[in-house]
Formats: sequence, structure tokens, C-alpha cells
Amino acid sequence: MGWWHDKNGNLLGDAPIDRAGDWLDKLEAGGAVPLSSVLAAIDRALRRNASHFLVDPTSVAGRLGAYPKAGRADWQADDVDEDWVESCHEILDRIAIDYLDNGEETLPKCAELLQSFTFVVAPRIPERLLTHPDFDLQAIEYASSEKAMVKNVRLEDLEPVLERFDVQRDADRQPQQSSEAFVSWTRQPELSLEVDWTKNRDGSTFVEIRGLEARRLSKALEAANPQTKVINPEAALANLLTVPPADKVANPDAANARWHSLCAVLAADPDPAETAFRALVTAGLSDTDWRVRMTAVWAAGHHRMPDLPGKIEAAKPPDIVTEGITSEDRRVFLALKALSAARSAGVPFHAKPSADASFVDEVERSLDTAPTSNQDGPAGLIGTLLRRFSEADGSNTPPRWSHWSKIVGDR
Repeated sequence: MGWWHDKNGNLLGDAPIDRAGDWLDKLEAGGAVPLSSVLAAIDRALRRNASHFLVDPTSVAGRLGAYPKAGRADWQADDVDEDWVESCHEILDRIAIDYLDNGEETLPKCAELLQSFTFVVAPRIPERLLTHPDFDLQAIEYASSEKAMVKNVRLEDLEPVLERFDVQRDADRQPQQSSEAFVSWTRQPELSLEVDWTKNRDGSTFVEIRGLEARRLSKALEAANPQTKVINPEAALANLLTVPPADKVANPDAANARWHSLCAVLAADPDPAETAFRALVTAGLSDTDWRVRMTAVWAAGHHRMPDLPGKIEAAKPPDIVTEGITSEDRRVFLALKALSAARSAGVPFHAKPSADASFVDEVERSLDTAPTSNQDGPAGLIGTLLRRFSEADGSNTPPRWSHWSKIVGDR
């Protein structure tokens, strides 16, 4: 495990795991305890001040679950003893200090921290931590409600896999001997997992999965039958929204509309976990219009959206020859890209030794909060890109940006 070594490769010890183990020993002093309550204590403690414990605090999202190698996951309890939360908070604080003192001077990622807890929790099941029978822990992770789609799944191949996920078949809505068929399953009583299987007239089959374990179930189906095909709805939507590559913008009015739409969505403070928003940003990173690309770069960095660093780095900034863009402006966009890519990857940003610290700080502040000042400089350029200024409130756009910042309906 990487955090046991410093940047020179020297062994630092296993203090994070020891501290997590000590905490569990205290909880178990009075007898076996529910795993769901342990998960709830970890989650509640992390959410008190995630930025104090993690380098990627936005990863604390959704619901915390313990995933077995096969079978039903165990989720955090709805309530937990406040003393458990307080003691876990103290342990997290000590683990954060361990990380900061290890030579790297950085906090752990959420996945690393949860891996430490996984390591100490696994051998305590089932004697000391109570959960489902035959529970073989594989990972403790956060999960948000998801949707997955799988093609080419036969009913006889689907049902054995669903048995491991503890869902119950619903009453059939139509006779199954017909050319079309529909069967559904639901996990009761909490309704945390729903599965719909459809057979079309042409004989093709389609499974839609909704819930906290949608992605995990889709992978289990894929592993059980090589003929199945998992469809990524977010990727499919992003591909649909992406404008085909071109040497220049073929339709300026359409490009203006895409830029305006993305800025309007960002101004509404969207949920970064929403599939439609993530697809919109992903598509924007490959748009033919540089304004859309750079706005998407800001969105990915502002929301620290994982899985996008490569696309951020590939997003082309405007050329210096673009009307109204200077070499200084382009330098702002290059810094914006580098900072956004680092944030999305969940790693610290390291500026070049020759970099102007105040310049980098201003760009980074503009990533944290959309600029509200239209003064000339990095913040003013980024604020203009995000369309946060208007003539109505007296925020006049600097003259050299007025050409590209104009949009249909502004005049």
C-alpha cells in the first residue's frame, strides 16, 4: 500500500491501519457490533470536515457501503451512537497527521483511507462485526444511486445472478409466453435496487438496473455471460452531444448556443453527480468551439470531476491568432487546464519553479469560485468566459474580449 512509503521509498510503518484497528477494538470491547453501524460512524465522522482529512473531499458522496466478493452489500445504518462518531473523528484526525508527517506532506485520497478500514474490518467478520451470512468483504466504498443498461441477457442467465443480490421478483405484468416479455425485480423493503428485463419482438433482450449497486450488478452479468454487453449511459450521451471534429466551427450560431447553454447550466449550480451534466461537460471538452472547451475545463476542475483528466489535458485552448486573444490570455487558459486536470485526478498541483505564484493563485481562486469582478486579468478573463458579467449591471467587458464574448441575443 503506497502510503506506507515516503517519496524516497523508505518504509514509514502502518500507523493508519493500526489506528483504525485500535478504534474498532474499543467499539468491540462490549461484544460484537453491526458492520452497518461501523460504516455509519465512519461516514458521519468524515462528513464533519472532509477537507481536513482528505485530498479529495468531494469523494465523500452518496452512501457508504461494504461490498462482498459475491452477494448483497451492507450499507451504513440510518443512525449510530454519537460517541462512535466522535471517537472515529479523533482517529481520522490522527491518521491525517500521519499522512502529513510522512514526507509527502499530503492528505490521503478517500479510496486510500477506506482501504485502510477495509484491511482491518475484513478479518473481524463475522465473529466481531455482524453482517450478512457468508459475507466476504472486498471493499468499502461510497456509492450514489446509479443506472446501468445491459444488452443480450437471457432470462435463464439473469435469474441466478440476481439471487446473489437479494432481490425479489415482482408480479408479472404480462404473459411471458408472448413475443414480447417484461419481468422486474425489486429489493425489499428499502427499494435500493430495481431490475427490469425486456424481450422485444425481434428477440433482442435489454436489462435496465437502477440503484446503489447498479454498476456492480452490471459487471456481474457481464462476467457471467460473455455475450452480454454493458452500455454506459453517460458515455453514450456524451458521444451524442459531442460535435464531430472539424478544422473550424462550421456553424457559429450553433457554437454560440452551445456555449451559452453550458454557461447557463453552470450558473444554476448543478449536481456534479448527475449523468446529464457529466455528459455535457465531457462533450464540451471536445467541442469545436474553444469557448465551450475552456468552459468545460473550468467546470471539470471546479467540480473536481474524476475520470476526466485525460480529456482536460487534450482540450485545445484558443490560438493566439484568434481575434481578441493575446499570449497572456492563452497563458491563463493553459494554467486553467493544468489546475483542472490536477483537481480532477485528485492530486496536488505543482507549478513550475519559474511560475508567477500570484498568477497561479488567481487562476486557482477563479476555479474555486466563479469571478465576480470584471477587472482585466485572469479572473476577469475567466469570468467573461463563464458569462458572469452583463451590461445591465454595469459590468463592461474589456474591449479586446468584446468580439468573442458576444453572443446571439446580446446585442
